[in-house]
Amino acid sequence: MLLRGAPARGSARRAAELTRERRFGLDGAVVPGLLLLVARDLARYDPTRILAWRLSHDERLQAATAWLGPILPAPSDALDRDPIALALAALGVLLALAYATLAAAGAGARARGAVIALAALALVVAPSAGFVAMGVATERPYGQDGGVVQLPLATSRILAGESPYGADYSGTMLARQARVSSFWDELGGNPILRHHAYLPGTHLVMLPFQLASRAAFGFFDPRTVTLLFYALVVALAARIPKGDEARLTAAAAAALNPLVYWHQIFGANDLVFVAMLLAAVLAARASRLALAGALVGLACATKQLAWPFAPFLLLALSGARSFAELLTPLPWRRLLAPLAAAGAVFVLVVVPVASLDWRAFWGDIVVYNVGLPGGDNYPIGGTPGIGAANLLIYFGRVAHLREYFPFSIFYLLLVPLGLLLVRAQLKDGHAEWALATGSTALVASIFFSRVAHPNYLIPAAVCLPLAVLARRRGADIALAPLLLLALAVEVAENAVFAAAWDQALAAGFPERASGLAATLVPRAHAGLTKDPLGLLVSATAAGLGLAYLVLATAGASRRIRFVVPALAVLLLVVGPTLLLSRLGASTGVVRAQDPAVVQADADASRLVEGRSLYTQPTDTLPRGRQAFSESFRLDPPAEILPTRPLLPPGPALLAAVARPLGVRDLRGVSLVALGALAAFLALRFDGRERRIGLAVALLMAPLAIGTVLGAPGALSLAALVGAWVSRERGAPGIAGVLAGVAIALDHRALLAAPFLAAPRGPRKDLLRAAGAAAVSYGLLVLPIALLDVPAFVGRASARALAGPGLGLVNLLAWRGAEDLAAALAPMLTLAALGALGWLFLRPWSRLASAGIASLVGIVLAPSLSADAVAAPILLLGLASLVPGGVDGRDVTDNGP
Repeated sequence: MLLRGAPARGSARRAAELTRERRFGLDGAVVPGLLLLVARDLARYDPTRILAWRLSHDERLQAATAWLGPILPAPSDALDRDPIALALAALGVLLALAYATLAAAGAGARARGAVIALAALALVVAPSAGFVAMGVATERPYGQDGGVVQLPLATSRILAGESPYGADYSGTMLARQARVSSFWDELGGNPILRHHAYLPGTHLVMLPFQLASRAAFGFFDPRTVTLLFYALVVALAARIPKGDEARLTAAAAAALNPLVYWHQIFGANDLVFVAMLLAAVLAARASRLALAGALVGLACATKQLAWPFAPFLLLALSGARSFAELLTPLPWRRLLAPLAAAGAVFVLVVVPVASLDWRAFWGDIVVYNVGLPGGDNYPIGGTPGIGAANLLIYFGRVAHLREYFPFSIFYLLLVPLGLLLVRAQLKDGHAEWALATGSTALVASIFFSRVAHPNYLIPAAVCLPLAVLARRRGADIALAPLLLLALAVEVAENAVFAAAWDQALAAGFPERASGLAATLVPRAHAGLTKDPLGLLVSATAAGLGLAYLVLATAGASRRIRFVVPALAVLLLVVGPTLLLSRLGASTGVVRAQDPAVVQADADASRLVEGRSLYTQPTDTLPRGRQAFSESFRLDPPAEILPTRPLLPPGPALLAAVARPLGVRDLRGVSLVALGALAAFLALRFDGRERRIGLAVALLMAPLAIGTVLGAPGALSLAALVGAWVSRERGAPGIAGVLAGVAIALDHRALLAAPFLAAPRGPRKDLLRAAGAAAVSYGLLVLPIALLDVPAFVGRASARALAGPGLGLVNLLAWRGAEDLAAALAPMLTLAALGALGWLFLRPWSRLASAGIASLVGIVLAPSLSADAVAAPILLLGLASLVPGGVDGRDVTDNGP
């Protein structure tokens, strides 16, 4: 520009633009966040375990896969973990790193879309194909008993002219599957052997594929169909909102949703009717009202979970914008064609199959599904579920799980809710918003039903984000409810508190309870549940998620909405944390999943006594046990031995300082850190951004459940965010102090701290921040190191221990070479520091660079807790909330 004679003012403006931070888009936060949550679920709960186990122990499967040779996993016996789950988790983290880097660099939508497609193939399609192949090789399908095993049997009965409803399936493969379940043995057998819950639309969809597959290959697995609809839903979801960022986010919400991915692999077919609903929305947008109505009718004929969406989609087709307008003739004239199309399609699909045996159809679709009196009732609560039925079990309001309970009394609550949602739909008027109002109605009907299985949330998990993206509403409308529902599902499905309850029973806690505690003690006997605390927590989380969703879709003020996450933190994080801390203090056995809480307790005892952490051997007696087993061999929850003092010792120092204040273990300090994190975010953001930031920080599972089970990630993360907020507010000294504290609590914070604490402005501010960081780190670490310098140096230079992680170590464990990650630790550390330097030279968002740097540390760590994903998820999420320099707002430099 200067060579061409451009004015100096223009040159200065161009130079300033070149130093601005590039704006970090919404998809740059959401897509890596989804991938990291999926990776955490794989690494922590191992849903794919049966595939790896059969691959290692079933001779038929081994013979069928022998041609794969070195591609097959060959894990060592040293690491008692599923190699497939670990490898998939590592792939998820690597893809999250790739996407975040592309988003920060401003790569094109095609490149970012390719990462989403690759992730869907690796994390959903490949495991699904693996389970299908396992079923074919072993001649025994593995998957959802109704969606994978029974559905082909039911379709075969229809082809033979017999009703699939009220039939006897006891002489089929379904019976073999049901007999291996200890859950059903205690309840007198699985009722699915006598009932079929699917509507004929599902049979209609599956029938041509079943005939073609059996003719061509000799077998049929419904996942071959549901994967096609999975791809269709992703494609349709990308068309709902406008703009590349929103479309990529929508595609990822459908393809990589933590509430969807495993159920899709396991054989759930809910995405079949979701595809029909999304197609109906697009048809309505194109003013093809009859087609939209026909698609709504087909969805309702396919699965009952589509019914809550139908009235709101039809309201959108009517064009009415108020109750008064709805009472006029014009909206009903508009609805004539779509209503006729919907009704005709529903009748044509349902009646031919239902008429084979009307009584059996009524018995299975209505009596059995709803749980009417006199019927063969499904176990109350599910296997288990997340709804209000959990509270009936917890408080002992039912004597056995087959007992009838009049859930119809809850339907009275759905009437005013329905009117609220109708009002909200009329006020918006768009078909896209029917995905939100319909999701709210669906979650409410599920929560207050006899059975609230987690896979019933699939439609809401996909449709709710699409509605928010399409209508450009606040992300908290989808984010807060789905995070709470994810907490409910995690606790219920994985029996997170079952071992803690057994420990409390053995210690006589329920008998000694008094006052309010005695009122809240579970009254469910052992025949009802083995995890009453989990039932209570999951139902509370789901209920709060529903409450937030209702308030948000109904347009409640932000102050009213804020009450829900505040209650959620108290009831779902603070309460369980204090309960487990008290249990450990009373019994002498800390119940946690992260060993840091046990080690910090042992280290704090030595500090209180004035002894070095690193000279004398730490007590090797059992001091803790895992909350649940992560063993590939299904061993009981492992002992946690405090045999390796923490480095850095910051968490141990905080635990020691907190002891005189009555804090029983490190989890109490983590609660304070969560409060500080919330305060920092409230200080930095306003309005919608504040609600989003607080929802992510306080309600996502790696921080919420992670804190309850002993993960100390909130400590360093709060300090890092505090450093960033201080830097933004022009306080480089405080930013430096907090950065030093973060590093003294977790050395991995060194990767993110420079981006968050390095100030904009003169070099002296940078030196002030760096000096403050060094001083605060030294004040926390040096007094402990000086107790025995040689021992401290020896601990600092000791070889890293290899173990399950989230990155390179998992890929090495595939072939039993996980020790190589520990041997390469020094080189990997240098690589991480080199990546940090390279990132610091990029004109990218500081928060995004910090998130990417923390992801680099996760990938290279030789051993790591699955809850470590909290840091990059939060940092990338905050990066998307801060306006970048592209539009001229919040322009900052990137470097000293």
